[in-house]
Amino acid sequence: MINELRDASVGEKGREVLKRVFHLYLLVTAEEALVDLLAFGLLRPEEPWQGGDPTTSLRVAIGELCRALVPEVIALTDAFGFSDWELDSALGVYDGRVYNALWERAKGEPLNATEVPAAYKHIKAILEQGQRRAKEGAKL
Repeated sequence: MINELRDASVGEKGREVLKRVFHLYLLVTAEEALVDLLAFGLLRPEEPWQGGDPTTSLRVAIGELCRALVPEVIALTDAFGFSDWELDSALGVYDGRVYNALWERAKGEPLNATEVPAAYKHIKAILEQGQRRAKEGAKL
């Protein structure tokens, strides 16, 4: 795959992003196979002075790659062609009407079906006490 990227017409930045995605895929695949890797001795426990956990460096590398890919997330999501339904996110709607999508989702939530939820009567006293204390503290 990496060798094929040399010939791809994606540009230097595109090549670098695809390399990171490929490395992330490999590391996540290795993470999913940790039990087998440890059971067959392919991944040996580190010495106590190294931290003792052979999975730490793998998980750190995954985290670093994820952080490095954050600026590319929107472009990658678009490139993979996921639909709004698959993403299930009001923030990434195709038409760009984020606030309308958030409002519609909020209206569709069962907890928002009534103006005041039925459970409110059970927590009303606690909320009012908190408001009184906040006002008293604000005067200090």
